[in-house]
Amino acid sequence: MASNDVPDVPINVVEEIKALDMIEKERQTLGDEVDNCLRSLRGTMRGIIDLTTEGMELYHSCILKTCDHAEQAVKHTFSVMAKCEELTQSLKKIDETHKNVKDLREMTDNLAKSLKC
Repeated sequence: MASNDVPDVPINVVEEIKALDMIEKERQTLGDEVDNCLRSLRGTMRGIIDLTTEGMELYHSCILKTCDHAEQAVKHTFSVMAKCEELTQSLKKIDETHKNVKDLREMTDNLAKSLKC
């Protein structure tokens, strides 16, 4: 090679530099797209977590309310049973009162008969 000769840069090197530049731009674009996808995924996952949490809270609330209603139903059942027992006792008193009235009427009838004679 002569000292005043300019070295020839092969055309392949220029094309390779352009290709590397294009690859770098594609890498940057893909990196940005991956970042956007990850951000979107993070937001979606947060939404899913929030919905799941809300669903579990509602489920828990429903279970508590169901248990409260069942407890109230049991209390009301026992209350009705107690009232039925009171009613049974009252009916026994009515039978006694009916017997006393019947005896009193019989005595009154006997007294009336004895006074007529």
